[in-house]
This record gives sequence, structure tokens and C-alpha cells, in this order.
Amino acid sequence: MIDPVSLTVALGAVVVSVFIYLETRKQRKLTEVMVKSLAFLQKPSIPRRGPKVSKPATPVPAPPGTAQPAPPNSRRIALAPVLTPKSPSPAEQARIALAARREERKRLELQLRQQREQWKRQKDVAKAIGWVLDRMDLDDEEDED
Repeated sequence: MIDPVSLTVALGAVVVSVFIYLETRKQRKLTEVMVKSLAFLQKPSIPRRGPKVSKPATPVPAPPGTAQPAPPNSRRIALAPVLTPKSPSPAEQARIALAARREERKRLELQLRQQREQWKRQKDVAKAIGWVLDRMDLDDEEDED
């Protein structure tokens, strides 16, 4: 016959091992989530500079005050001539291009600053998680003593 003390000890060991298994599973899932959320494992989202794609050329409008003749055999209705605004001078175009480059540089600097801040936050979270795991290991070692 089975000794009741041995049976009680065996059942207690099974219950403890089930609790240990469940706790280990929780810790493994937490570790997987932490590893997936770390920034150094993700691909950087830095925009790459490549050749700019040029827009298709637009037809040159007629000078102001002149009407374009309709092509022969055309069924279009003749419209009033379209007055086009005066194109900016080369100096004005250079000023506009400079302002656009300045805005782009500001936008990229802001994006870089935000990425650095995000990296610092994620690094701090990883350090805190490491600290907690170290403390858990220390508590486990103290319990064993």
C-alpha cells in the first residue's frame, strides 16, 4: 500500500512544479515582448536620399494676351485666351529653393531629435527591466539560502 506521507509529498511536488512551470511561461512571454519592443532590433526609419524623380514636363503656355489657334479639323469650342501669371525671376526662384531646403533640413533635424528621444526612452525601459530581472534573481538566490 502507498504511504500517505509519500503521497502527500509527491502531490505537493507536482503542484509546486506546475506553479513553477506557469511562472516560467509568464517570464518567457514577457521576455519575448521586451525583446521585440527594443529599438536596436528594429529597422531604422531614416529616410534615404536618392535621386529625385522629376515631374513630367508641362507644355509652355502662350504669352499673355495671345490666343492659341485651334488645330485644324478640331471639334473643340474656341475658348477665351488664358492669362498666365508672370514666372518668378531667377533670384526669386533661388530664394524659394533655399527656403524649401531650409524647411526640409528643419524637418529632418526634428525627426532625428525625436528618434534620439525615443531611443533614450527605450534604453531606459530596457535598463529598468534588466534591473528588475536582476533583483528577481537575487531574491531567488536569497530564498535558496
